Amino acid sequence: MPQQIRFHQFGGSAELRLEDVTLPAPKGREVLVDVRAVAVNWGDILRRQNLSGEHVELPAGLGYEISGVVRALGPEVRDLTVGQRVASIPAHDLNLYPGYGEQALLPREALLVVHDSLSDEQAAGFYGPLISMYLALTDLARAKPGQRVLVTAASQCHGPAAVQMAKALGMHVMAASQFAEDAQWLQSLGADKVINCAEQDLLLESERFTGGLGLDIALDGQCSTNLCLLAEALGTSGKLVLYGYNGGNEAVYPACVSFQKHLQILRHCLMDYSGCPELNIAAQPELLEQAYQRVQQLLDNGQLQATVAARFSLSQAAAAHDLMETCPRGGRVVLSVEAQHA
Repeated sequence: MPQQIRFHQFGGSAELRLEDVTLPAPKGREVLVDVRAVAVNWGDILRRQNLSGEHVELPAGLGYEISGVVRALGPEVRDLTVGQRVASIPAHDLNLYPGYGEQALLPREALLVVHDSLSDEQAAGFYGPLISMYLALTDLARAKPGQRVLVTAASQCHGPAAVQMAKALGMHVMAASQFAEDAQWLQSLGADKVINCAEQDLLLESERFTGGLGLDIALDGQCSTNLCLLAEALGTSGKLVLYGYNGGNEAVYPACVSFQKHLQILRHCLMDYSGCPELNIAAQPELLEQAYQRVQQLLDNGQLQATVAARFSLSQAAAAHDLMETCPRGGRVVLSVEAQHA
């Protein structure tokens, strides 16, 4: 009998339990996957704490992002085969389709075929952030090659994906980090300039980077701590894309400078494209497929790399959550399901 990580009440990481589960045979467009790795998502932390904004049915599971091998197919799935390697992105209801486990039942729409160059651990956390950043830049911000983009908290959470994607799309990338020791690594991901926010002035360095014109786009996953400063760093008609709120729930809105500079402040979430039936958000499969194909192409061209910061076994999910709550640097936090049997 396969095991999954579940929690029976909201709270800290100690609530996570490894339990036996019975999964039904896949129906319709469902796919049963033998899970090989799980990427810990910030949304998993919020869900466990009942802060995600989504309805959570207890006992509850976790896990939007997994990689594994197709075990069985529902009768309406005709474009995958048993034994094929797949990965998932946030495109499903976790009350119905949790991923933290040895097996996961998932809708076909949440699955992508894995690139041959990626290991299971790399694949689990690779596609979600890069597809998300591609859509944030190309569809939401309408980015163009040659524009100047700032990525905040560049070595943490989705920051590395943002740096890579912006560079791959032909933009000039300035990466901001609190940690001086991350500079060389961020440059290897594509950053043209790295600033240490603990020692350097972001406004001054932005002026130098842009020749006084101001940034075209700022990608920010912190929200509360930076909005006014980022608005000052943007140029006329600049765009501030908020894709997370790791810095907290409330922020001061830079109203005056937004009107003075004709700024756009945009909120971005991958589920705006993958869909969320609970909120009546329709999926946009054509844009998702376009993003996936572009990511695969960029990977073929050697323009993207998978970043994994830490590995845990499935039974160490609580420790992985504890680390995730610190916003670790250097890539994704991954649960290796194969390590569970080692």
